[in-house]
Amino acid sequence: MRIDPKYGEKEQLFAYAGNNPIVYIDAEGLDHLEFIMTTPYGKRGMKGILIWCKQEKDTRKPSEPPHWVEAGRWNAVSGSDLHSHIPQGFYIITNIINKIPDRRFCPSTPCSAGSTMCWEAYIGPRPTPPPRYGIHPDGGCNGTAGCIGIQDEGSDELYKKLKEYLDINGTMGLLVRKGGRLGCQGEG
Repeated sequence: MRIDPKYGEKEQLFAYAGNNPIVYIDAEGLDHLEFIMTTPYGKRGMKGILIWCKQEKDTRKPSEPPHWVEAGRWNAVSGSDLHSHIPQGFYIITNIINKIPDRRFCPSTPCSAGSTMCWEAYIGPRPTPPPRYGIHPDGGCNGTAGCIGIQDEGSDELYKKLKEYLDINGTMGLLVRKGGRLGCQGEG
């Protein structure tokens, strides 16, 4: 048996695949996203940053373990006056789709973050009943219904990176946490 590339010899050997290695995969386990909630937003939401974390090895120091580096950063919001933010925890991004024009996900207001695309990345495990979580451009000024809404003009860049990564690896880890260091923790 191979050691989990993200967790090493910890007990959760299949955490990188949502504890379901038959359905979810992350071939190398080298990238993950972290949504760090930093500031209250509305009555029940949180503003924060979404960071793309990539594991790199310093070729000049081959005996040292790999370290996490930032490969992208976007301002984001989760929740609003009416809806709570996504709970803290570990999630799996299972797929990403282009969506037909929909005011909730598509550019239609000054808060659309300049996105020219209409997309959503699904986050699992998908709870039933809703809320169901996703990542998408924040197409409204009132925050999201628990999803992670990207507020930067770089949301199209995030879509392209996620699509490419998911096409190759199948899934990607997402760590949601409050506060702390605003950088990659390496827990994804």
